Amino acid sequence: MSTRTSATLPAATETEKTKYYEDLQERVRRRAYDLYERRGREEGHDVEDWLQAEAEIVPAGLKLKPVAPGIWVGAA
Repeated sequence: MSTRTSATLPAATETEKTKYYEDLQERVRRRAYDLYERRGREEGHDVEDWLQAEAEIVPAGLKLKPVAPGIWVGAA
């Protein structure tokens, strides 16, 4: 079950935005690891788990762009 909602990041300082994206990424990491563990730690599904976790956690309409492996910033 997805709990995604349409959202935009409200006006915030760069520090607040950075913290928001870091927190969001951490939630995705934890959920992807949870999916891995639920599968019995079966290897080879890391991308699938990550994408599923993103789909469940990242608010709909929030555009992200990767700046480094596992690090995002908001995209215009």
